[in-house]
Amino acid sequence: ALWLQVPTAVRGQTFRTTREGLNAGHFVLSPSIALEYTQDGNIFYRNQDAPGEFITRSGIYVMRPRLLVDLPIGSGRVRWVYSPVYRTYTSESFRQTKRFSHFLDIEATRSGPVLSVRVAEHLVRGTIELQEVDRGGEAIFGLVPFTTHSPELEVTVKAGARNGLSLLPRYSTVRFEESGAAAFFSYRRKEIEARFSRALSEPTALYGYYTFDRTDQEREQIFFGDVSLNARTLGVGLRRTINQEVVTSITAGYKSIEFRGGSKSDFSGPVLDAHATWKLDDATLLTV
Repeated sequence: ALWLQVPTAVRGQTFRTTREGLNAGHFVLSPSIALEYTQDGNIFYRNQDAPGEFITRSGIYVMRPRLLVDLPIGSGRVRWVYSPVYRTYTSESFRQTKRFSHFLDIEATRSGPVLSVRVAEHLVRGTIELQEVDRGGEAIFGLVPFTTHSPELEVTVKAGARNGLSLLPRYSTVRFEESGAAAFFSYRRKEIEARFSRALSEPTALYGYYTFDRTDQEREQIFFGDVSLNARTLGVGLRRTINQEVVTSITAGYKSIEFRGGSKSDFSGPVLDAHATWKLDDATLLTV
């Protein structure tokens, strides 16, 4: 969901510098740019001890312009961040075909006394940014362009001052242009979560949740073929906001996974997850 209102008198507005961002009508604009240089001794992440492997060294120039647009609307707001990335290598033994990647994040929120709604989308058009599609870190480097987008919706109904019932449908898809030559595989994931939460204090919330998700992987291999899985999780979680930038959480529950295709290694058992998230800026999160 995206509402766009184009200001008609931008030139007549006075740009304010007393707070973050520049005012343009009802919009608040926050432009920035970052320049980076890195000297990498192994740009393809190859094993230097393996026979026949040639290690390539190169300098890497990166330019990251970024534009954050904020549009307050009553008790809600719409925000979007666009950040293209230009990357080039100095090594003459490696000719990069795709130098630009594109990142777009959109979020719309509206909060009421009973009902709160949040809609978000994360869109990436990239090449070597494989951490966007493989959070496990198995795929390190690739040159096949891919597109991924992850829309999600969060609807919360408040039940008193401390309790709330939330429904969170999510969808994510990854598509490589040349799936046969890609370092990873294309997939689609559909997920829905129901959550009941209770605020123990202003920064701390306890919640119970049930999640069902289905993932379809397109592996295009003769032996395994396509793989799909259904996963169900029931558990409890504790979330604590230390400040506006740092949030910690821990969840414990029981999870079952049913596979179709592949080696069919079904799983059922307890799961535990603990992590901390540090919000570096409006578009960057560091999770441990």
